[in-house]
Amino acid sequence: MQLNCLKRFVGSRDCILRCTRLYNTMAGDLNKTALHDYHVSQGARMVEFAGWSMPVQYSNLSIIQSTLHTRQHASLFDVSHMLQCFSMQLEVSGEDAESFLESQIVADLRSLSINTGMLSVLTTESGGIIDDLITSLKHYDNRKSSVSLTPMDDRSLIAFQGPKVASLLETLGLSSLKFMSSAVGEVCGVSQCRVTRCGYTGEDGVEKLAVSDSVEWAGLGARDILRLEAGLCLYGNDISEQTTPVEAGLAWCISGRRRKEGGFLGSDVIRSQLKNKPPRRRVGLISHSGPPARGGAIIMDQEGEEVGHVTSGCPSPCLKTNIAMGYVPRALSKAGRTLQLKIRTRIVEAEIIKMPFIAHKYYSSG
Repeated sequence: MQLNCLKRFVGSRDCILRCTRLYNTMAGDLNKTALHDYHVSQGARMVEFAGWSMPVQYSNLSIIQSTLHTRQHASLFDVSHMLQCFSMQLEVSGEDAESFLESQIVADLRSLSINTGMLSVLTTESGGIIDDLITSLKHYDNRKSSVSLTPMDDRSLIAFQGPKVASLLETLGLSSLKFMSSAVGEVCGVSQCRVTRCGYTGEDGVEKLAVSDSVEWAGLGARDILRLEAGLCLYGNDISEQTTPVEAGLAWCISGRRRKEGGFLGSDVIRSQLKNKPPRRRVGLISHSGPPARGGAIIMDQEGEEVGHVTSGCPSPCLKTNIAMGYVPRALSKAGRTLQLKIRTRIVEAEIIKMPFIAHKYYSSG
């Protein structure tokens, strides 16, 4: 059914949108990743997340302990739901694949080398963000059609994150991989695994599977804290069809050529904001007293006027203080400004700081 839908709308944006929505409404029960039963056997507490049964934490570590273990050692995350959840993994092939993709996302694919990838966003006609995604290139020898889209819903995705990643990769001969580069090989007896050096915690990491005494499984609870400490967006919270890449602080993923030429949906709106500045910006907030702000908390100026809302927030185990992200008018978005957060019935002072809250440690040298 998915493939028929793809063939019917090949070459149009409806192809991606309609198939994604179809996939998410087909199953009445919760979807399960290939490792679901293993997670349960390891004492994982399973929760519903976007239609999937996912581990939020494991019995041997609290969410805070799991977060700290990732920063200090390394953790494994089953993120297979990301392949099929909001924008199922698609293989786009054919001689027109590059131009087709560039009409859908803001990435500069012409500058992307074989076996490398980059973060990008899928945009709407009004410049909003449908989803964020990573686009990777590999060489295609067989080009029978101008553009072909193939769903890859039989794959699993494991994120391996933390400072111990580099030393453990040496045993697999993959230590030379640079950030956002990838290779195909055998991992733990499984052939044809694509290993990409990337991740969403701010730590060095790869998408693969490994076994070591210094590695623990981690769930969605720790993953959410880690990505927030790293100042990274969660779709549906910090970015949506109501936010543009410029407002979200993702303008860095739009190269000079794409800014000049446009050619992607919403490019007029986005290029105008690049030139004239957006009306609001995503900012990082830190508060040293009171309860942590959660998504939806009101942001106020010093006069008590509402100026925005928190999109994500939590206590940071690594910084030992409360952190949050949200959108405020551009005039109020400068680092160092003090704002107020209304958390239930309490008013808490918060300072805007430059993100990430914790510096990224991505591996970049071979």
